[in-house]
Amino acid sequence: MNFSVNNIYPDSADQLVSIQKNDGFSHVYYLTKERLEKLFSNGEEFFGAFTDNKLIGFISINTDVVRMRIHFLSVDQQFQRKGVASILLKHILLIAKEKKIRNVYVYTEIESPLEVFLLKNRFIKVGYFKKRFRDKDANILSIYL
Repeated sequence: MNFSVNNIYPDSADQLVSIQKNDGFSHVYYLTKERLEKLFSNGEEFFGAFTDNKLIGFISINTDVVRMRIHFLSVDQQFQRKGVASILLKHILLIAKEKKIRNVYVYTEIESPLEVFLLKNRFIKVGYFKKRFRDKDANILSIYL
């Protein structure tokens, strides 16, 4: 199966909400059209994985001069375990390198599928954040490029 990665714009809000709802995982924060409008207006960048012109997964990032934060990563359940998340992750790591950003980090729920995935992809635990997600604690994972 071939995938391509492209920028996603606010007019894809319904698709983003649908993918996150159908990814099979529990989320602390679910996307809504209103929340997406705010994220886009605050400069958050979204990138989507597509097959046959169908959006099947996405990743979002916030970037400043020296670091990048992964905010959301979600793949439609029927396309999981096919390399989609890996392709999205590689895409944003390439962007980080192009922008000469040396640190990419993310807050994850402890022992979540996202945390397991990132640890398998060379991220390391660099910190802990008590009650980061409402009443849930988080690990801070990072990769240095």
